[in-house]
Amino acid sequence: MPDKSTKIVSQVGLPETHPMLRGKGSGAGLESLILASQIIDTLARYKKPVGVSTLALELNTSKARVSRFLSTMLDLGWVVRGESGRGYSLGWQLMRFGQAATANNPVLEHVSPYLVELRNSTGKATIFATPADNNAIVTFSLRGTDASGIYVRPGAPLYFPRSSAARVMWAFRNSYMDRLKRLSSLDLLKGTHYASIEQLEASLVRTRESYVAATFNTKNDNLGAISTPVFDKSNELVGAVGLVMTSEIFRTPRYPALVEELRNCARDLSRQMGATRWPSGKLPVPESD
Repeated sequence: MPDKSTKIVSQVGLPETHPMLRGKGSGAGLESLILASQIIDTLARYKKPVGVSTLALELNTSKARVSRFLSTMLDLGWVVRGESGRGYSLGWQLMRFGQAATANNPVLEHVSPYLVELRNSTGKATIFATPADNNAIVTFSLRGTDASGIYVRPGAPLYFPRSSAARVMWAFRNSYMDRLKRLSSLDLLKGTHYASIEQLEASLVRTRESYVAATFNTKNDNLGAISTPVFDKSNELVGAVGLVMTSEIFRTPRYPALVEELRNCARDLSRQMGATRWPSGKLPVPESD
């Protein structure tokens, strides 16, 4: 009977002797899978085809190695060439995988009507994000109907601790809070306004108290976001609902009302899924972190 790894190899269409899988079960095979994943992640961050030289520079490897991997990934449908034949973008096979993952996510079948109502009542770009390792990823998005017309593409990564949605993930998952104490502040806090892990931890505590994390203008792009948690019937966090808007909204009388509408959406969505974790009573309006 073929083992599990042989079955996987046959499913993706690669011979077991292929360089991309050579040494599977060893460090070499793992390194190959990691590089393929890094190529995919890099392509996902660009809005246009990316050349071999750029990929090699970003991934700190040789152009020859990147070219070999791209050749295989092209055969698998994981990447496609740009329209001019120059550069590479994510391929049809990854789009199929993403659509299947979305369709098989039991949470997302509940999300759409609640987020449509929230977007229509606020006019703001509305997203639903789910945990992605230490960060978050946008899995559902609606364009704002106000003058800004902001839109966040599904699949966009939201990085901790800059992203309000990612901070919600950390604040309401105990395993993340425990992990925070073991992380290196030099890497985690680089490029943020947090001076220490203790300051970041205090921010997460405030998020747990208000059930909302807020961020604006972290990249000097005049954009901000507020996010709040969604729980399932086990009262476990499964995602975050967010509103993305221009930063001046945070300084207007409308901001507290937007916070309340956001909370109501997430609370009602959580209750629809059987959660009882949302508190009753008035909660504080958060300032931006």
